[in-house]
Formats: sequence, structure tokens, C-alpha cells
Amino acid sequence: MKRVVQKQGLDISGLISSSGSFKEEYRTDFKKVLRETENSKSKKNLSNGSSSKFSGLISSSGAVFSSEISPTLSNVEDTNASFNKTKLKEVASSDWEKELPEIANEYGIKPSLLKAIVLAESNGNPNAVSPDGAMGLGQLMPSTARGLGVENPFDPIENLRGTAKYLSSLLKTFKSIDLALAAYNAGPGSVEKFNGVPPYAETINYIRRVKSLMVSVSV
Repeated sequence: MKRVVQKQGLDISGLISSSGSFKEEYRTDFKKVLRETENSKSKKNLSNGSSSKFSGLISSSGAVFSSEISPTLSNVEDTNASFNKTKLKEVASSDWEKELPEIANEYGIKPSLLKAIVLAESNGNPNAVSPDGAMGLGQLMPSTARGLGVENPFDPIENLRGTAKYLSSLLKTFKSIDLALAAYNAGPGSVEKFNGVPPYAETINYIRRVKSLMVSVSV
């Protein structure tokens, strides 16, 4: 799913429309922030000094993840930079994490895979929202959430169950973790179009990121 990493507990409700996507007047401003991020020689300075209403969407390390991010920044993304031991400890203590193994097993997928996707998609933040409107732990798009029967994407357990259900269907369709992850990130149509992993830097990095996180997390 398309994504943006937020700080835990960040209240961006004022920026979100009733449909779950960024209000149009803020979407342009957000793109401007991303361009400033790319052009800045020091992303950390941008994070600390930006007066933009979106400065809260930039992590303490200066990292920004979204559907609008350029291939340049996507290519330099450090696989494990955002997930140190402290962060993993925070995730492990959350309520949804306690339910994750049972939900993963219910849908026949590895708990470590489901948890890695949640970390890669939302940083473990149930309130995460992307500029395209992807929501919650698994960054489900509104149409995808409805199709999965997820009524409240910001309910962590409901979102986690929907994420597991969707991932399970992708694994059954493509019969490969790499292809299922590619479909989760870029869409099933892209995988079918290229008859394999699409040649997108974001998608290739996403697969590597999730698989790396699988061996880092404890479930």
C-alpha cells in the first residue's frame, strides 16, 4: 500500500477529508514539502526547521515516505534505519501486536511476515494516513478496505485482520512471497502486466525491506 510514516500519536485529523484522503488544499502543500526534502542537502535540518504544517509528518531522522516521494529518495532508503531495538520494543508492547500471531495463523500466513508488512507500511501506527488516503496499520486504501469488509480502518485489530486477509489472497494468487509483496505495494495488475515483480524502485526496495524486517522482528 502507498504510505507515509508518521510520528506516533500525531493528530492530523484536520488535514483529512471525510473520505479519508488529504484535503485538496493540503495535498499541494505536502508535495511542496517533499520537493523541499529532496532538494535539501540535510534532511535532518528540514525536519527540525520547517515551519510547514506538515513538519510533523517528517520523522526525527528526517525520513519521509509517501506515494509522492521521488525515486531518488526511495533508492537511498536504509532498510532498517527506522526500526531500531527501541522501536521494535514499542511495537511489541502494543495491544494489536498481541493479537497478531493468532490473526496471521487464522489466514495461514507467517506472523513474522504480517508484522513486517505492518512495520514497513505504517511504522506500527494505527492512525497513519498517506496522501493517497491509505489508512491504518496495513495502509489499506478505502476501496480495498471496503472490499475486505473493514468498516473502520483505524481500528487496529480490524485493519490487521483485513491486511492478513488481503495478503493471504495475494499469496494464494501469486504463490510467491516476492510476487505477493509486489502486488501489495504496486497492485496485482502491475504484477500481471509485467508477469513478475514490476521494475519499480519503490516496489523492489519494499520487497527487500519487508523480507529484512521478517528476520528482525519477534512474534
